[in-house]
Amino acid sequence: MSKAHVLIVDDDRNLLESIKRSMKDADFELSLALDAYNALALATKNQPDVLVLDINMPTGGGFSVQERLNTIDMSHIPVIYITGEESRRVKVLAEKLNAFAVIHKPFEIEQLIATIRQTLSIASA
Repeated sequence: MSKAHVLIVDDDRNLLESIKRSMKDADFELSLALDAYNALALATKNQPDVLVLDINMPTGGGFSVQERLNTIDMSHIPVIYITGEESRRVKVLAEKLNAFAVIHKPFEIEQLIATIRQTLSIASA
């Protein structure tokens, strides 16, 4: 069985490196992007099984990435949002876009891995 492909997007290079190191044994194929532009390019090229998107990034946040992907027939890819923002706006927009989960920073990598596995198991059911 092939590994599930997970695209993780965050403008914090240190966080991405930490996730990459921590998830090396999690049995996922990872793609990483630092901004919305590269996220869209990697998503269309690699067709990931799950997207993990930071909500607030200078070049376009996770909500705009998901909205753009939805317009090019990639709305079937489940999305997990990560954010430092705890607001009603985040909750409302995440629900509107049918996000699988919202994980608030700081978070434990184990929480992210568990949420990705849960997302994959529901998406494949």
